[in-house]
Amino acid sequence: MSVTGSNRSPSPPTREPPQRFKPETDPTAGVTITSDPDVLGGEPRIDGTRVGVRHVATRVVEGDQTPAYVSDQLDLPMADVHEALSYYYANVDEIRAIQREQAAAAERTAENGLKPTETV
Repeated sequence: MSVTGSNRSPSPPTREPPQRFKPETDPTAGVTITSDPDVLGGEPRIDGTRVGVRHVATRVVEGDQTPAYVSDQLDLPMADVHEALSYYYANVDEIRAIQREQAAAAERTAENGLKPTETV
């Protein structure tokens, strides 16, 4: 007895696998480090976010956190974290100057900030 193709049930349609990343976070699309005076005071940041290169570098380089941990905590794709670190290492002097400016601004704010009134 031979089985012909007409007796077989049709095979189910093939489905494409679900997309792993949203288009805006597709690591193959290329991450851009950008700067805008109206966002983060012009600091270099990951495009489409308010996450600065300085924030990522501080956590990984000075904070001893892994890129994977930073990616998870900041809800960023690993490609974004690595792009930010790459920018940091290519522009260390720029990022350190920003860190110094931020520290000086924080110090000025602490010195000139509100102080409790003295009561007698």
